[in-house]
Amino acid sequence: MLCLWCQQKMEEGAVQSSKWVFFSKYPRYWWLGLGTKEGDTLLTKKHAFAPRVPAWNCPHCERVVIDYGNET
Repeated sequence: MLCLWCQQKMEEGAVQSSKWVFFSKYPRYWWLGLGTKEGDTLLTKKHAFAPRVPAWNCPHCERVVIDYGNET
């Protein structure tokens, strides 16, 4: 896949976590709780056994593209 920003070749891989990964329009701090709230987009749907989603990394412009519709 070519990077949408710099048109260089991206590295294929995955974004992984020991817990869920989600997108929020309003960043929260860990001491206020990191559970998902209304309006958040859950990127990893499975919680157990290190959830991951396919992703592509651009080492040139340091951006990651995540395909959260295809969790592995």
